[in-house]
Amino acid sequence: MDCKTFANGENWLMSGLQRRTSTSPLPKILPTRGASAFRDQPQAPLIMHQQYFFNCDYLCAMMLVKMPGWVQALWPGLLWRKPRNEKVLYLTFDDGPSPGVTDAVLAQLTAYNAKATFFCIGDKVQQFPETLRKVQAAGHTIGNHTYNHLNRWKTPLTTYLANTAQAQAAIAAVTGEQPRFFRPPYGKIGPGTARKLGAHYRVVMWDVVAGDWNKAWSVERVTQNVLRYARAGSIVVFHDSEKAADRMLPTLAVTLAHFANLGYRFEAL
Repeated sequence: MDCKTFANGENWLMSGLQRRTSTSPLPKILPTRGASAFRDQPQAPLIMHQQYFFNCDYLCAMMLVKMPGWVQALWPGLLWRKPRNEKVLYLTFDDGPSPGVTDAVLAQLTAYNAKATFFCIGDKVQQFPETLRKVQAAGHTIGNHTYNHLNRWKTPLTTYLANTAQAQAAIAAVTGEQPRFFRPPYGKIGPGTARKLGAHYRVVMWDVVAGDWNKAWSVERVTQNVLRYARAGSIVVFHDSEKAADRMLPTLAVTLAHFANLGYRFEAL
């Protein structure tokens, strides 16, 4: 796949980094000669690691469901999954709280004595505080997902950090607790942003994303995404939003039943 060099307009490619991982081959990548001006800039649609840029159009297409191990290895400071030595899944829910939808999720989790982590949008927390209190009362973990679901690559760093702090304050005002976990909306984050946020939060990514937000996908496909790729220690992304509910709720029901039958537990981060 062709990659563009946003740094200096060159078209040359490099296949390498095999020394960095012994498991999966890497896509074509770009050396960053002349690229310092693009470091952690929101207009640069790239994932960076040290001296390499990765073409994000390629990565986003490849990683829609399962995050490759080599990407996780390149970003060891982010939490992608938990240890694999026990049959435990870590279910996470983004974009809530959403009255009705989040309530339905809580009911399903309670039926299996399952705990989960909810990455909440600050604006929705202020709109629906009672729903968030139900999440807290049920013993689930609450994380920060910015106040307005901001895309870091389209938002200046100072604005993004202020928006995250605003969400933190909104959640704390309702729960009386400061969230320890943060997940960037769309999974879009750069190394500079990760360092800034890492001073205050554990930045959580994922191992498997269900794809429940995608209206083009059937319930069957979304369900198979989870059943096929989730393993012991996986952090799985669902969305407790109105947009995703029609696919998320039936997928969650099958996921809980399937893995419970296999002897799994469901724990919060």
